[in-house]
Amino acid sequence: MAEQEKPLHVKVAEALGWTDCIPIDLLGLQHWAGVVPSEGDPPPNIQVVAGIDYVHRAIIYQATVPRYDTDWSATGPLIERYRITVRPTVQSTAGTDGWTKEEKASLLQSWDALLATDWARKSLHGFEVGATPLLSVCNLILVLHAAGKLHDAVE
Repeated sequence: MAEQEKPLHVKVAEALGWTDCIPIDLLGLQHWAGVVPSEGDPPPNIQVVAGIDYVHRAIIYQATVPRYDTDWSATGPLIERYRITVRPTVQSTAGTDGWTKEEKASLLQSWDALLATDWARKSLHGFEVGATPLLSVCNLILVLHAAGKLHDAVE
């Protein structure tokens, strides 16, 4: 069986330190679960699905992965922690002559997420776009993680 492509919120969770993320079925609905990172505050509103690692004699928390792509209560604390600014991408369609109506509409409906730190102003890694504010934040977190700069953003 081919490995299932992980959705955006799961990729973000893994960038934030979640491990062992797997798809699960809860009451007939598809969810993702993973091991919550041990450092930092746990995300709000998590649902614990398992709790004991008998092999290592440790308590771990495998919980449903928060929907960072759709849930402000999960993503809001990340916006604050990483000092992310979210704003509409553009205020007008000036300079878009020759663009289709759909292209102009998508431009006006996108959002920017950027860091309010000095290094971000000097780097392409401090700016990402998404169709919604939360998607732009998720995209930014993934780019920062891939560049090895996610933890730099909080220092």
